[in-house]
Amino acid sequence: MLSVDFHFSYIFFLSIFTYLVYKYYYLDSLKIKRFRYLLISIRLFIIFFLTVLIINPNVKHSINNNKIIDIVVDNSKSMNVKSELLKEDINKIIKWGDKKSLSFNFYIFGDSLRRVLNINKITFKDNYTSFSKFFDNYKSDNNIFLLSDGLNNHGSENFDFDNFNPVNILGYGDENFSKSDISIELLDTLYYSDSLRIDVLVTSTSREKKTGEIYLNNISNRKVRIGAYDLKDKNNKKISLYVPNDKIDINNTIFINNENFESNYENNKFNLLITKDRFSKKKLLIISGSISQNTNYIKSLIKNNLFDYKINHLYRINKNLWNNSFSDYQLDNYDLVVFDDFPIYQKDNSLVSDFINTSSNKILYFLGPNNFTNNYILEYCNCSFSKLNKPILNELSNNFDYNNNSYYLKPNEVSFALKCDGEQDFSYDNSNSFISINNNIILFFIPNINDFKSNTSVDKLLFDDLVLSVIDNEIYSNNRLFELFSDSENINIDYPLDINLKFYDNLLINDLTLNIYKDNFIYKKIRDFDIENKNSVSKTLFFESSGDFLLEAEVVLNESKIASNIISISVNEINSELLNNDIDIELLSIISNNTNGLFYKNIDIDEFLENIEISNVNNVNYAKYDFKNHSYLLLILIVLLSLEWYVRNKVGLV
Repeated sequence: MLSVDFHFSYIFFLSIFTYLVYKYYYLDSLKIKRFRYLLISIRLFIIFFLTVLIINPNVKHSINNNKIIDIVVDNSKSMNVKSELLKEDINKIIKWGDKKSLSFNFYIFGDSLRRVLNINKITFKDNYTSFSKFFDNYKSDNNIFLLSDGLNNHGSENFDFDNFNPVNILGYGDENFSKSDISIELLDTLYYSDSLRIDVLVTSTSREKKTGEIYLNNISNRKVRIGAYDLKDKNNKKISLYVPNDKIDINNTIFINNENFESNYENNKFNLLITKDRFSKKKLLIISGSISQNTNYIKSLIKNNLFDYKINHLYRINKNLWNNSFSDYQLDNYDLVVFDDFPIYQKDNSLVSDFINTSSNKILYFLGPNNFTNNYILEYCNCSFSKLNKPILNELSNNFDYNNNSYYLKPNEVSFALKCDGEQDFSYDNSNSFISINNNIILFFIPNINDFKSNTSVDKLLFDDLVLSVIDNEIYSNNRLFELFSDSENINIDYPLDINLKFYDNLLINDLTLNIYKDNFIYKKIRDFDIENKNSVSKTLFFESSGDFLLEAEVVLNESKIASNIISISVNEINSELLNNDIDIELLSIISNNTNGLFYKNIDIDEFLENIEISNVNNVNYAKYDFKNHSYLLLILIVLLSLEWYVRNKVGLV
């Protein structure tokens, strides 16, 4: 449609223009006839173009387009048994749309999101369903019809619903899918002369009773049963596992047999790393001047990384009361002493001053939230401390570099200024020290470590990595080169396994290979990886057969092969996609509610379509023409003026 916005004042000017043209034509008719019509035509065109440029009328051109709706179909194998019914429903939706002048685009998702031309391209062959692939990659502004059973067996369920138009859902499945999640976590370890006691906590979120086995995996022992769990409705249970010394290796994995339809497989295992001299007599003492938010972090850091130490923990209950008598601990008998928010009183200082001055062993010191008034440890270091009237921001303009690696440190506010001049000092841009190494004391000046830590994913080197790197370098005089991580140790066939390789040294790597072993033979070699950043690469693996596998990465560094840690993977002969005929009503309801959409089961498709509200059924695209922006009109005007001048010059004034 073409429309022109015309002001009433234009009529007045057009009337004058018409009268003047008439007078000109009348007077001209009394003069010479030769070229009269040509000149009149040229001058009329000139006046017309000048009038258009001066008035610049609003000319709008509009095109009516049908409203477009995106039909997004779950293309995973679990939908295959409903394929015929689903395609019938799509055809019914298309007929409904034709009556309402609606058009449709088609998308499928499962292991990825992609657009297809028509419903014949829907194959239902994706190995798994990841709703996060849909929400992370969908870019259209159209309304959405989502057809799925809601089975989300890979990726996150924390979706970003911002900028999504209503997602209207048709759900497919027989019964409501019952989510369950069983997790295992490490609580503590205790060495005996002939065995290792491993205390774990097994937790279930299911309303049903859950039983299962607990296994040990390492390079020497494959899937050794070391315990069992028996959980009631939404229960958790502490279990002590006893593993003989001859079953333990350096890299161990403790895992539980997973359910067919767990909502999270990643918490079904944990790694337990034990050094070769695991039963040595090295001793470590943690002294906590107060129990703070840092204490759990410090204990976890030490327990999970300093495996060759037997750990004792002495902590203050109140100012003058400890969990054990301080006099029972001879500090000189310990190979490593850790001060956590200690010393904070003058009496504390008198207890440890001789030890600090005379000991040649390493001391780790962690500043605590209570250690502001009297920082006695600074008497033994070249550091100055002062309180500030108002907080300041500690931050780095770039990532912090240490031993050829770059670490991301989260900005944090503090109410003190602390500057050191030791053998090595790590400082913020404002010169505040956050790590200092002075003689045998390694000082970490972080008052609240939980606030300081970042939630950034594993592909970046963070504060935890920096702390470990400093401890590795200062206590063990070495650095880790790289480590291999997996998101699960126990998966189902055709289920994706995400592998991540994290590098702690930026030396040139000439070759990188991931070796997958089965029955002590090479099953597959992987040489192509997705580069996350200069410190990390990743790879998603699929196993087409069941069994037990070992994963080990190797790099060529300076013409020498260096191997990573070994990860063991158990692949079950279960395909959860093929076994599922149910519907996850909870997940689909969350999606529809958060996007202001509708959710119906497919048997209620007629009611679903009746309640669909599509605003602005017809899209109207407007195009407004601004004549002042069309430079070719000026060019035409110049040509006409030149031609008029030429003709008038030939025949005289007309």
